[in-house]
Amino acid sequence: MPTLLHLDSSADLDTSRSRRLSQAVADAW
Repeated sequence: MPTLLHLDSSADLDTSRSRRLSQAVADAW
């Protein structure tokens, strides 16, 4: 169970990171 929760939180972090990156690229353009 803890592993699944860890994977979920990791996926959330990756999602927010890519979103932030996309936002930064959009702002740069």
